[in-house]
Amino acid sequence: MTETSPQDLTDLSNYLYGAVFDDTMWAKAAEVVRRATNSQHAALGFFDSQTRQQSMLHGDCAPEFEHSYRDLVDINPLARPMQMMALGTALVDQQVVAHDDFERSAFFDLWMRPQQMHSAMIHKISTRRHQWLSRAQPRRQG
Repeated sequence: MTETSPQDLTDLSNYLYGAVFDDTMWAKAAEVVRRATNSQHAALGFFDSQTRQQSMLHGDCAPEFEHSYRDLVDINPLARPMQMMALGTALVDQQVVAHDDFERSAFFDLWMRPQQMHSAMIHKISTRRHQWLSRAQPRRQG
């Protein structure tokens, strides 16, 4: 994993605040997340744990996968642990389920495998009613 620089954090903060006024800033914020986590894919969105409403603000996946991610929350083994995470923490799939079991899950078959993804990391960046999340796809090593 690469080291996150103070400039990365400044850029991410600026892009997140800027996105309130300009939707193109979500893509720039996702680029900072990709760079800081050495990831191939990133997604920014929020999840309301009370209503279970989700919204993808930016995703590096095809539109059909952006929509299907929301529909698969009930079979996503990362969904419940994501809700219980403390502010500022990150979670990788291997912390929740053995990688072989994750690869055999319906969520992996329906969402990760078709996009040639092998692992996932989630970072909780807010704990107000809406939980703002960044999700990254770490690059394969070797």
